Amino acid sequence: MKRNKKFPLISVVVPSYNAEKTLGKNINSLLNQSYKNVEIIVVDDGSLDKTLKVAFGFRKKSKRVKIISISHSGSARARNIGIKKSKGKYIVFISSDIWVKPSFIKSLISLLVNNPGISGVDCYFGIDKAYSYTFIEFLLALERVGAVYAMNKGNEDDSKAAIFFKKKSIGQTKFDEKLSFGEEFNFCKKLKDKNCKFIISKNTRVYHHEDKNIVSFVKHCWKYGKWKSETYRNISDIKLLTSDIFYFVTFFSLVFSIFFKSLLFFLFLFFSINLSWMFRKLYFANNLEKLRIHPLKLLFYSILLVLLRMCGSMFSLISFIVTLVCSK
Repeated sequence: MKRNKKFPLISVVVPSYNAEKTLGKNINSLLNQSYKNVEIIVVDDGSLDKTLKVAFGFRKKSKRVKIISISHSGSARARNIGIKKSKGKYIVFISSDIWVKPSFIKSLISLLVNNPGISGVDCYFGIDKAYSYTFIEFLLALERVGAVYAMNKGNEDDSKAAIFFKKKSIGQTKFDEKLSFGEEFNFCKKLKDKNCKFIISKNTRVYHHEDKNIVSFVKHCWKYGKWKSETYRNISDIKLLTSDIFYFVTFFSLVFSIFFKSLLFFLFLFFSINLSWMFRKLYFANNLEKLRIHPLKLLFYSILLVLLRMCGSMFSLISFIVTLVCSK
């Protein structure tokens, strides 16, 4: 692949595990970038489905697609291998359940080139107006958009994370392969501790595949609980369960308050806190994506999402406990 100073090579690392349903849209969106000097490194993490078949299908169409297959050992190791094999001056990490618009790479590299003191760039999740969402998909996507905005508190000049990096800024820094949760934030924290600075592109978005209906959402929550159980090592990992426990307590407050009126206060308290957090996220998402959803409708969506999260957390925690008990 030719290198030149005007259009330096960009390496896109796509860690993939059992991603046959989403990888095609992911790679297709990367191949359709307006910025063409790109290598796409798909690191298959021992998938049990047809992920590799999908990847090789694209490899036949374009030499820009490179495939690395490893035994299942987690996203962190897949990312580290991607860094090692990459040849670009810049490196991007894109999960296999993400798709992007054609201007994605061009807009992010221009920010890095025009800001010499910046080591990495992040962007917000978005609502793809060209995509036909189911109602559940739309609610979950809206929540995701608001959650990322709330995490950074709207401060685009000092992001907590990034997905697009100058490779020289990464140096010898690696993803912690002992982690299977939050490895991206841990990696970015290491870089920030080395005085690397990240910013957020205000106008660039990535789009995430969400669960299409209640059934797929519940299945996802059950698998998520099982994964948390396999990740859980000791009491210090309880942070993995914090949000689920909170929603779980709210759910049981709801159930028991039907029989014990004295618990109505706790139901009101927990539900109000959850609802206020959820409304805040949707409010941010509504403004960020300029969706013009009426506040009362946002409140209705917030209530539905809190109920959905309560249900999901119940299944996640039950799955967590069952897996933990059965493994002993």
